[in-house]
Amino acid sequence: MLDGDLNGLLVVLDECPVGVSVSRRRDGHVVYANRRFAELTGLSLADIIAAPARRFFVDGQQRDAIVDRLKRKGRVDNIHVPFRRADGSMLWALLTVHSAHLNGDDVNFAWISDISERKQTEGRLRLLSAAVEQAPVTVLVTDKAGRIEYVNQAFSQVTGYSMDEAIGQNPRMLSSGEVSREVFHDLWKAISSGNTWQGELCNRKKDGSLFWEHATVSPVKDEGGAIAHYLAVKEDITLRKEYEDRLEHQANHDQLTGLPNRVLAMDRLGQALALAGRGGKVVVVMVVILDDIGKVNDTLGFKAGDAAVIAFSQRLSRTMRQCDTLARLSGNEFLVIIGDIDTPAMAEVSAHRILEDCHQSLKIEGRDIFLTARIGMTAYPTDGRDPLVLIRNAHAATVRSEERGRNSFRFFTPKMDEEAQARLKIEGSLRNAIERNELSVFYQPIVAAGSRRLIGTEALLRWSHPELGSVSPDRFIPIAEASDLILPISDWVLRQACRDASRWQAKMGIFKLAVNFSPRQFRSLDLVEKILDILEEEGFPKECLEVEVTERLLMSGMNNAKIILDTIKSFDISLSIDDFGTGYSSLGYLQNFQFDTLKIDRSFVKEVDGAEASRSLASAIIEMARALHMEVVAEGVETVEQERILGELGCQAMQGYLFGRPMPANEFDVLIGL
Repeated sequence: MLDGDLNGLLVVLDECPVGVSVSRRRDGHVVYANRRFAELTGLSLADIIAAPARRFFVDGQQRDAIVDRLKRKGRVDNIHVPFRRADGSMLWALLTVHSAHLNGDDVNFAWISDISERKQTEGRLRLLSAAVEQAPVTVLVTDKAGRIEYVNQAFSQVTGYSMDEAIGQNPRMLSSGEVSREVFHDLWKAISSGNTWQGELCNRKKDGSLFWEHATVSPVKDEGGAIAHYLAVKEDITLRKEYEDRLEHQANHDQLTGLPNRVLAMDRLGQALALAGRGGKVVVVMVVILDDIGKVNDTLGFKAGDAAVIAFSQRLSRTMRQCDTLARLSGNEFLVIIGDIDTPAMAEVSAHRILEDCHQSLKIEGRDIFLTARIGMTAYPTDGRDPLVLIRNAHAATVRSEERGRNSFRFFTPKMDEEAQARLKIEGSLRNAIERNELSVFYQPIVAAGSRRLIGTEALLRWSHPELGSVSPDRFIPIAEASDLILPISDWVLRQACRDASRWQAKMGIFKLAVNFSPRQFRSLDLVEKILDILEEEGFPKECLEVEVTERLLMSGMNNAKIILDTIKSFDISLSIDDFGTGYSSLGYLQNFQFDTLKIDRSFVKEVDGAEASRSLASAIIEMARALHMEVVAEGVETVEQERILGELGCQAMQGYLFGRPMPANEFDVLIGL
């Protein structure tokens, strides 16, 4: 123990708020500790006295370094040391150690202060500082006047300004001029009132390029609640904005031409109508149908067809006023909205200009392409006030414009609307015609030329409506095709015809059943599978079925058509080209398909016993079919003279009123003797 002359000093030290200990240098044992030292270590004075001082050190290397420094310099001042407490926990201490010679013995005086809370605070601050500095978002702090006091690394990476360049500047250094003053007015009004502001800002980098940020700006208050700083946390959203802009453009624009699509066109039309309504003006809605694109696709390929559409749309764009809208509604269909005019007649200038442009060739793949157009026009407010009604009216007018020939235009009339409503009624009634048993299949005999021997039949769809009466196929089938109702109806016809014909085939042996197929059916690659399933389920032989298509399918440009027809042929199902001679470039198309039968259209048969030219034309068709190894069937034979002439020309089979009108299945049963 220490000598008695230290008792007075020890009393003072025992009341000291700092932990104090004294240890011998020769063995490191503690010879004195005050009460604060005991409190900090969690030990009693009895456990501390005579214990080695090294027991309190957590870090042995640090302890050895302190001992070595004491030997060399005699003192260690204000170092941070972790100390172990009695319960195993740790405290951080601010340690000062001085060597001294006291009463003939070398001792070390140690003073320790608890700085654990300060170390924790410093740790949190270091963590916060690192987090802010390494954050992927921009952090910016300004003083109350708006002068920049701090920016993190992300700020420099995004803006191109270093911290030294930014400090002391106003955030206006990033202003692009693309943001309205109202936005900044709202921002400063919010934060100066003690509130947080959030929004999107378009700023300019040091290199002059623009970028978008989502910013959250908040006031930072001092202990008294007064605003002392402003904190801005901003995320670079340039890529997101570009992506959103692309999505918005894709959603509202045609991908091929870049023109507004139907969605954006409807919005533009609504705006034009609203503006015209307030100003007492007229709006003309014009639908432009571009003809002959299918021909370009067939002769030069779809790439050339797309190029023609693009070139035509660019030519149309140049004819439009800045206030007009040109949109693409579908493959060959464009919409023109002409607003802010006084009379509908003023729009005729634009229609004439469009048609004049069509007379000029388009240079596609080094070739001159000439296109034609049909234009239907309708006017607000005389023809309608609703956008959908106006577009419908313009569509109806394009149908009437075709009556005048290509490269013509017509205005909508009320009569067209009546016709459209009638078509709509037919479509609605047709949707449930199968369920209501209103549809039936009639059969017209096909006979061998000369002998009139029955060799087959053609299945013909009929519709008897309770209100409309007997509806002509020429009237309802085009509507069914336009609305896709033709698909379930065609499936029903094929199944019913196979079911009926299976009875006749069982009696007569080889018996040909001809069934008409719509071009719409050839858009589905599962058509062949569907045909085979129905044949198997109804027990009708594949080799007795004849699939009839028209030249319209061959000219449609569908890639699936030839694939499906070739596949049908591979299953020993016959193929027939119906209404031959009414389409376009028939000879060219026939060379690419494996048809078994060619049916001469009734329009040729009707004149065969009249003018010599008609007979020569029929003869040429028959000779051509022979050259292509096809059987020829003449449709619409009504007189014995027509029968004789066609037989002499080499026609192998015939059908028409001369041999039998279309009849229901039960009458056909009687015809063949069932």
